[in-house]
Amino acid sequence: MSRTMRSKPVNLTATKDIFVSAVRFAVSIEVPCLPFGDELRISAQEQVDFMLVEDEDITIIVADDEVKSVVRMGVYNIIHSFETDLSSLLFNPTLEFEAVDNTIMRRVSDLEWMCN
Repeated sequence: MSRTMRSKPVNLTATKDIFVSAVRFAVSIEVPCLPFGDELRISAQEQVDFMLVEDEDITIIVADDEVKSVVRMGVYNIIHSFETDLSSLLFNPTLEFEAVDNTIMRRVSDLEWMCN
């Protein structure tokens, strides 16, 4: 369907709610639901990416103060978690390196996704 042809008006509140929920899971503001874990986070990142590219009303949504706040909280959460995990690795040599390394690499991946 063409972007210019729409059969129904868009419910911006519903679209915003979906976008905010996806961002929360994409940046791990919400604790991932077991047993989904990383799959839910990655799926949420893909949903956000899709909405940013394909949804013509997204510019209205991302200008919303609540959306900006959630994104800021997400960036803070990723950076804080990265620092905490890295500090754990550096200051607690008894931790299993591979598990902490995987967590740190997931945080780096999240940072890269947020930058894109």
